[in-house]
Amino acid sequence: MPYATQSDIQNAAGGAARLVELADWDGDGTADAEAIAFAQTAADALIDGSAGLLYDVPIVDPTNVLVMHAAKECIYQLKFARGMVAEIDAEERDQRIEWLALLRDGKIRPSNPAPAKSDAVRSAVVVNNRDVSRENLKGYI
Repeated sequence: MPYATQSDIQNAAGGAARLVELADWDGDGTADAEAIAFAQTAADALIDGSAGLLYDVPIVDPTNVLVMHAAKECIYQLKFARGMVAEIDAEERDQRIEWLALLRDGKIRPSNPAPAKSDAVRSAVVVNNRDVSRENLKGYI
């Protein structure tokens, strides 16, 4: 199930009329389900690609913030497909990419409670062969 529903996407677009402007690819006056599905898939892939190294994806119970970012990414994808991306859209997308970097680094929780860890997470043993003494630690405290 996509993170953003058609209702979420419609709200992010600014209403039904604006969504039709972006998603009516066949010119019949209604938003095309294929166009919306395309945008949902692109947005979900972007989010899952960032979250997948740390969390099990797709996120089962996404936060409202994650859903909002998914809906706004859907609008960006629809605008990009139509060649309608403005400078403000690109700036907002850059902010979403920064948010996704925080998600990837584990600084933002994509759901409450935290989702299961990804199978890509690996434990590692780090061997420290440095001598530890009072003299060697001077200046570190």
